[in-house]
Amino acid sequence: MKLSDALLLIALAAIWGSSFIFMRATADVFGPIALIAVRVSVAALSLSLFFIRKERRQELITHWRTLLFVGLTNSAIPFCFLAYASLTLTGGTVSF
Repeated sequence: MKLSDALLLIALAAIWGSSFIFMRATADVFGPIALIAVRVSVAALSLSLFFIRKERRQELITHWRTLLFVGLTNSAIPFCFLAYASLTLTGGTVSF
Protein backbone atom coordinates (compact mmCIF):
# COMPACT_ATOMS: atom_id res chain seq x y z
CA MET A 1 0.00 0.00 0.00
CA LYS A 2 1.34 3.37 -0.99
CA LEU A 3 1.56 6.19 1.52
CA SER A 4 -1.03 8.21 -0.39
CA ASP A 5 -3.47 5.28 -0.20
CA ALA A 6 -2.93 4.99 3.54
CA LEU A 7 -3.50 8.72 4.01
CA LEU A 8 -6.70 8.57 1.97
CA LEU A 9 -7.89 5.63 4.07
CA ILE A 10 -7.18 7.54 7.28
CA ALA A 11 -9.02 10.59 5.95
CA LEU A 12 -12.00 8.44 5.00
CA ALA A 13 -12.05 6.86 8.46
CA ALA A 14 -11.92 10.30 10.09
CA ILE A 15 -14.81 11.58 7.98
CA TRP A 16 -16.88 8.43 8.58
CA GLY A 17 -16.22 8.40 12.32
CA SER A 18 -16.87 12.11 12.79
CA SER A 19 -20.36 11.76 11.33
CA PHE A 20 -21.41 9.69 14.35
CA ILE A 21 -19.99 12.26 16.77
CA PHE A 22 -21.83 15.06 14.98
CA MET A 23 -25.00 12.98 14.94
CA ARG A 24 -24.73 12.52 18.70
CA ALA A 25 -24.13 16.23 19.24
CA THR A 26 -26.98 17.45 17.03
CA ALA A 27 -29.71 14.83 17.49
CA ASP A 28 -30.87 16.50 20.70
CA VAL A 29 -31.00 19.94 19.08
CA PHE A 30 -32.65 19.17 15.73
CA GLY A 31 -34.44 15.94 16.55
CA PRO A 32 -33.57 12.64 14.87
CA ILE A 33 -35.95 12.87 11.89
CA ALA A 34 -35.09 16.48 10.98
CA LEU A 35 -31.38 15.76 11.33
CA ILE A 36 -31.54 12.82 8.97
CA ALA A 37 -33.80 14.71 6.55
CA VAL A 38 -31.14 17.41 6.27
CA ARG A 39 -28.33 14.86 5.98
CA VAL A 40 -30.03 12.82 3.27
CA SER A 41 -31.15 15.97 1.42
CA VAL A 42 -27.60 17.32 1.27
CA ALA A 43 -26.41 13.97 -0.06
CA ALA A 44 -29.22 13.89 -2.64
CA LEU A 45 -28.40 17.40 -3.84
CA SER A 46 -24.73 16.47 -4.12
CA LEU A 47 -25.55 13.36 -6.13
CA SER A 48 -28.00 15.23 -8.34
CA LEU A 49 -25.00 16.82 -10.07
CA PHE A 50 -24.49 13.38 -11.57
CA PHE A 51 -27.79 13.73 -13.45
CA ILE A 52 -26.96 16.94 -15.30
CA ARG A 53 -26.31 15.06 -18.52
CA LYS A 54 -29.43 14.19 -20.50
CA GLU A 55 -28.64 10.46 -20.71
CA ARG A 56 -28.33 10.23 -16.94
CA ARG A 57 -31.62 12.09 -16.41
CA GLN A 58 -33.39 9.50 -18.53
CA GLU A 59 -31.98 6.75 -16.34
CA LEU A 60 -33.28 8.58 -13.26
CA ILE A 61 -36.74 8.91 -14.77
CA THR A 62 -36.76 5.26 -15.77
CA HIS A 63 -35.51 3.82 -12.47
CA TRP A 64 -36.83 6.31 -9.90
CA ARG A 65 -38.80 3.72 -7.93
CA THR A 66 -35.80 1.44 -7.53
CA LEU A 67 -33.55 4.35 -6.56
CA LEU A 68 -36.10 5.58 -4.03
CA PHE A 69 -36.37 2.12 -2.48
CA VAL A 70 -32.60 1.73 -2.25
CA GLY A 71 -32.22 5.23 -0.81
CA LEU A 72 -34.83 4.59 1.86
CA THR A 73 -33.60 1.14 2.87
CA ASN A 74 -29.86 1.86 2.70
CA SER A 75 -29.70 5.47 3.92
CA ALA A 76 -32.78 7.16 5.32
CA ILE A 77 -34.25 4.44 7.54
CA PRO A 78 -30.95 3.14 9.01
CA PHE A 79 -29.75 6.70 9.70
CA CYS A 80 -33.05 7.47 11.45
CA PHE A 81 -32.50 4.47 13.71
CA LEU A 82 -28.93 5.58 14.39
CA ALA A 83 -30.10 9.12 15.19
CA TYR A 84 -32.66 7.77 17.65
CA ALA A 85 -29.99 5.56 19.21
CA SER A 86 -27.62 8.49 19.52
CA LEU A 87 -30.11 10.23 21.82
CA THR A 88 -29.17 7.79 24.58
CA LEU A 89 -25.88 6.16 23.50
CA THR A 90 -22.42 7.58 22.97
CA GLY A 91 -21.11 8.35 19.49
CA GLY A 92 -18.59 5.52 19.72
CA THR A 93 -21.27 2.98 20.61
CA VAL A 94 -23.53 4.10 17.77
CA SER A 95 -20.68 3.77 15.27
CA PHE A 96 -20.40 0.02 15.89
